[in-house]
Amino acid sequence: MSIKILHTADNHIGMKFSNHSPLARTRLIQERINALQEIVNTANNEKVNYLVVAGDLFDSTIVKLADIKATAAILNGFLGDAVIIIPGNHDFYESAPETLWSKFSKYSNEGKVFLLNEYKLFEHEIGEQKVNFYPAACRSKHSDQNMIGWVKNVEKDTQALNIGIAHGNVTGLGLDEGDKYFNMTADELKHSALDFWLLGHIHVPFPTTGTIGQNPGFFMSGTHTPDGWNRNQAGSCWLIEVGDDKSIKAELLNPSKIRFYDLEETINSEADLNRLKNKIQNLDAASSLLRLTVNGRISEDLLTQLNTLLQDSEDGYVEFLYTNLVKLNIDAAYINSNYTTGSLPHTLLTELAQDDGEGISLQLANDLIEKLKISQ
Repeated sequence: MSIKILHTADNHIGMKFSNHSPLARTRLIQERINALQEIVNTANNEKVNYLVVAGDLFDSTIVKLADIKATAAILNGFLGDAVIIIPGNHDFYESAPETLWSKFSKYSNEGKVFLLNEYKLFEHEIGEQKVNFYPAACRSKHSDQNMIGWVKNVEKDTQALNIGIAHGNVTGLGLDEGDKYFNMTADELKHSALDFWLLGHIHVPFPTTGTIGQNPGFFMSGTHTPDGWNRNQAGSCWLIEVGDDKSIKAELLNPSKIRFYDLEETINSEADLNRLKNKIQNLDAASSLLRLTVNGRISEDLLTQLNTLLQDSEDGYVEFLYTNLVKLNIDAAYINSNYTTGSLPHTLLTELAQDDGEGISLQLANDLIEKLKISQ
């Protein structure tokens, strides 16, 4: 029989989003819960056997009890055979009472939700199919050693489906400054003699293609919903189907309704302004956070239109931040319409317009003239 797995990680329930506006913060905090619920809903609809969380289900070891209860309730609603969780580097395992995982265990279904915090084989069966999980949980926030070394020394049942679960950086996939994020290599994963690994820590998926029909050796789920301006991709998780012959089909899913967009645009013409307008209006504002930087030089009329566009766009988005660096294009038409021919300002700006290719001195001179006009 085939086995279906839904693989997620880096859910970071309890992330505070303190650098966002209050309204955006509320939406982003709730979206981490909503997207986890969507994962469980999808798993149930797809009749998934295992829901695997490869670390950082929570954002830290100190999380509000309400978030712990809500997370446990969602995972308890999984209708498949088992939810398999390992602690990551943000929610690393502590054995003391009244710590994160002891609290979570109070509210999770112990017959369905399994927290694998020890470095030993976890055996499970679906009918006659044996499924063996090899967990590599984190017990600290940082380490220059990964936790997968024990796996290669365990004798493998080749008739079983052997799956590793680990949390940490894979060389070449993510930045690991100082080698402190449980760094693994692709060769280490390959030589562990497992069928494949389900990994967490990198907040982008691997493989990067949406559908694959072969075994890549390991999967990174990415985070289930984006968490910052540097995450311009959608949230992600893997739906993996393993055939009787251990062949693999996998599809990258998006369980989130939130997207971050970080754009920089140059506006030098009406056509540029219209393109920007179309970009802003074609995004799904109700589920988007947009950070925009605009620069360039345009006419007085277009500058007014740009300012109106930016101001009118603020309310529709979850969050809309912009930096307007666009300058007034001080050309002959502007000079002739604003200053009397032969006047000192007209003469000065006309001369500068001929010599100042980048318009910097021209802009400074015009700003100074405007200030002098106001002060008189």
